[in-house]
Amino acid sequence: MNKKVPCLLIFMAPLPRGNLQYGAIPLTVLREVFVIYDPGAVSSWVAGLEARLKANRHLTIDIFLQALKNLKGKSPDALSAGTIAYECRDKLGAVSTKNEDVLAIAKGLSILVSDLVGVEGDKIIVNASPERVAAAVATQLDHLHADDSNSAALS
Repeated sequence: MNKKVPCLLIFMAPLPRGNLQYGAIPLTVLREVFVIYDPGAVSSWVAGLEARLKANRHLTIDIFLQALKNLKGKSPDALSAGTIAYECRDKLGAVSTKNEDVLAIAKGLSILVSDLVGVEGDKIIVNASPERVAAAVATQLDHLHADDSNSAALS
């Protein structure tokens, strides 16, 4: 029997939306669809994926910044990782978020936009609005892509 995976665009179309909403879809999860040979089963798998991703939603920069926005004015200048992690789990659906996850993102941001985000032990210091932090990250990434384009042009 000729086994062909029915990865028709119509079935796979919802995947990018899930990727944007819940973070990258792990390859181990995505691999599952490539052993399903019935179009109806592929459609069902894709339909059930959103619930799986939602249940295992990981912390992203977007969720981290949304938590900061939600906590604005509710606490002192320095926020504990635990406070942010709780906000991410309780209000933003990132149910698996731990203090270590929050600290990892904050440390990454403190390297990328050091004038806006700092980390001292368990405390996270944000010297700008979440929108300003997001804009600064976007600017850094734009510069990175511009550097890539300039390097390619020189080659």
